[in-house]
Amino acid sequence: LPEVLERLAGAAVLSPDPLPKSEEIQPIYTELLPHRVGYWRMSSFRPAKDWEALRNQLRLWKRSSVIGLVLDVRDFADIYNFEGAAAAASLFVEPGTTLFSVQGLQIPQRVYKADGDKANAPQPIIVLTNPRTTGAAEAFAAALQESAGAIVVGRSTAGRSGLWEEIPLSTGRYLRMVVGRTTLADGTSLFGEPQVPDIPL
Repeated sequence: LPEVLERLAGAAVLSPDPLPKSEEIQPIYTELLPHRVGYWRMSSFRPAKDWEALRNQLRLWKRSSVIGLVLDVRDFADIYNFEGAAAAASLFVEPGTTLFSVQGLQIPQRVYKADGDKANAPQPIIVLTNPRTTGAAEAFAAALQESAGAIVVGRSTAGRSGLWEEIPLSTGRYLRMVVGRTTLADGTSLFGEPQVPDIPL
């Protein structure tokens, strides 16, 4: 099996644990840090209340002279939620902007665009990444870097942005195989190539 996985070049992986269930994934956590810096910890793209509440918070922070925003997508768990990634990115990107698409051999292409009113968010926007930034979080970070002028800081992402099928094995482990890959609007593939931060830390 290791030889097969190596030949698949990252399109299949073994995991000792299943992906977390939706009820186990924490919603977006927000905090105003010292020196007027806004911070969102995003292990998912699930608002604690709704997207309008987050949009209003950004507007309030902007009016309160918050000097910048940190979006933390390290240790990301909600890896298949591309709908949520597009909804979150829509807070920072002009409406109608093509963000990314997902497509596979047996999956029709799905194009995700910024939808709704762009929030008046504090600037600059910093996105924190690491090797556990994967799936929908990679699409989110790349879309903000490309279309919102966000600065990506940290370590390179996993390079596995796509849709995966999870198969439980008799050994108790889980085999995940990619069935759809993510691509930016300009054609850049987000699968197989980790996203390198603007400022490595």
